[in-house]
Amino acid sequence: MSKKYFGQTKIIKRQLLALIFSLTVLTLATPVLAYNILENGGGNNTAITSGYTKNVYDPSTQSIEVRVGQILSAILSFLGVIFLLYMIYGGVMWMTARGNDSAIEKAKNIIVFAITGLLIVVAAYVITSFVLTSLGVSMFGL
Repeated sequence: MSKKYFGQTKIIKRQLLALIFSLTVLTLATPVLAYNILENGGGNNTAITSGYTKNVYDPSTQSIEVRVGQILSAILSFLGVIFLLYMIYGGVMWMTARGNDSAIEKAKNIIVFAITGLLIVVAAYVITSFVLTSLGVSMFGL
C-alpha cells in the first residue's frame, strides 16, 4: 500500500469524527423559549389542581437539593453520550486497522477504557441516587 492511501484514510477518519461531533452538537436538545410555560399553564395547572401550591416549573422555588440532583443527572447523561462516542471511535479504529496489531490493540484499549468509564459513571449514579434517596431528596425533583 502506498503512503497516499494511508493519508486518505486519515482524512476519512477526521471527516467521520467531524461528522459525528457536528451531528452530536446540532442534535442536542435546546429549550424552546417562544412558549412561556409559567404563564400559560401546562403541567403547572395540573399541579395546582392536584393540591400542589408550589410552582413546579419555577427554578427559583426549587430547593438546592433538587437543583443539584438535576445537574448531576444532566452531567451523567452527557457522560453517557461521551461513552457512546468513544465506543464508536474504538469500533471505527478497529475496523480500519487492517491487521495492524498495534492499531487493533489501541482500539481494544479505547473500548475497554470506555466500558470501564461507563461502569464508573453508573456506580457514581447509583451511589448518588442512594445518598440523595437516604436524605429524602429525589434526583429528578419529583
